[in-house]
Amino acid sequence: MTEPETTAPKRKRSASTAAKSTASKSATTKSTAAKSAPKPRTKSSNASTESAVKRPKSTPAKRKVAAAPPVSGRPLWQQLFLTFVRIIRRLLMTFYWLVYQIALRFWLLSVRGKAAVGLAFLLIGILLYAITRPPPSRIAAFFMPSVQYWASNITRWSEEYDVDPNLIATLMQIESCGLPAAESYAGAQGLFQVMPFHFSEDEKARMTDPEINAKRGMGVIKDCLERADYDFGLAMVCYNGGPGQLIRTQDQWPNETQRYYVWGSGIFGEAKSGAKESQTLQAWLQAGGASLCRQAEATLRIAAPTTIPSGYTPPASLPEQLPTFDGS
Repeated sequence: MTEPETTAPKRKRSASTAAKSTASKSATTKSTAAKSAPKPRTKSSNASTESAVKRPKSTPAKRKVAAAPPVSGRPLWQQLFLTFVRIIRRLLMTFYWLVYQIALRFWLLSVRGKAAVGLAFLLIGILLYAITRPPPSRIAAFFMPSVQYWASNITRWSEEYDVDPNLIATLMQIESCGLPAAESYAGAQGLFQVMPFHFSEDEKARMTDPEINAKRGMGVIKDCLERADYDFGLAMVCYNGGPGQLIRTQDQWPNETQRYYVWGSGIFGEAKSGAKESQTLQAWLQAGGASLCRQAEATLRIAAPTTIPSGYTPPASLPEQLPTFDGS
């Protein structure tokens, strides 16, 4: 913004002087714009097709988004505390292993009472292990049998990638219902329906391998959680539609993404609340998910087939939708 001209003394500028002044202002404006222009953002290996879209720091005009599950994000102090706990746990586990080895040596080389000392060390080691062992992470009991099939893997992935186990189970439920060879019409692959561009060249020949697929799927959801400020509902929107959806209002999301938000946030919210049954999951099965789960159960050779309660109808507030994965 330029300052106004002074009123005294009043002078008439010549045409050439005015032209030079105009050209100078234009050049200054272009230079300022060039300096202030934002640098383009490079794509990361785990970014989706719209990862170049930078989410603005401020929230855009009030988004009309349904209430997400009552789960808050992790502040910095909590992340540091959890990291400290993990370090202490690893140190204690290392100490336990050393105690166990010492006890084993005493036991094997026991002479005149050394066996008692070895036994004492062994008992101390067992006690330390029981104290420092982390509690097992369990997924909600209402997830389908073909998802429960992967429960131990989900627990391990939860610890390895620091992602809520019920969030992992929710993604698997909606994306593949536990079918490892699932492939969508858009080319998404595996248990978590990860797009091919998320895999390295060496991994593309094994995209449906559960471990590789989980590694890339967890990379995507963790990136989405950070972009969505740990709003789990919006993170699922990002997972399904890409990070670009986070700068749009709910009515601007694709229909599939809007439905994905309803299914995902509903199932995950019920899992976190400790519910024994999920009305949202039953609605998803009624809308077409049951056929996908039957296919997964047949592949995994699970005896109990998926059934839908007779006379069950989804709540009127849920939109009609077929599963994300095209099971044909």
